[in-house]
Amino acid sequence: MRRYHYLIPAFILLLLFSCVSAAVAAEESDDVPGYDENTEVTIRGVIADSGMYRRGPVVLLVKADTKTYQVVTAPRWYLAQEGIVFTSGEKIEVTGSKYYAKDGSLSLIAHTIKFAGKTTAIAFRDGSCNPLWKQHRRGHQMRNR
Repeated sequence: MRRYHYLIPAFILLLLFSCVSAAVAAEESDDVPGYDENTEVTIRGVIADSGMYRRGPVVLLVKADTKTYQVVTAPRWYLAQEGIVFTSGEKIEVTGSKYYAKDGSLSLIAHTIKFAGKTTAIAFRDGSCNPLWKQHRRGHQMRNR
């Protein structure tokens, strides 16, 4: 019995690692389809809700003309790490891939977001439409358009 006493801590560490990996994967996906350049549109509107209380990626509720869009941005940890803050009432311009969520709501996966009155845009995806937070985890720098 004493020969195998080291297996118990190793098993506990393995179990903890798998739980953390599953939690990170759930926060990054949350039923959002892949980015499709063929459905890319640009909208201008006002942030009605910053969605910081929801699970998964931060989703903004943006009112543009007569339509309301759910704008999927990035995981909460990535926004915090990059110092990106969204506030209700801010005017923004969003370029992203349009899709309909499971509940039928009109949604966008953000490629870039530009705040009114600013000349630079915050990029969420690279030139190949891959999420910047996945590259950032591997040690790459975030690039702004």
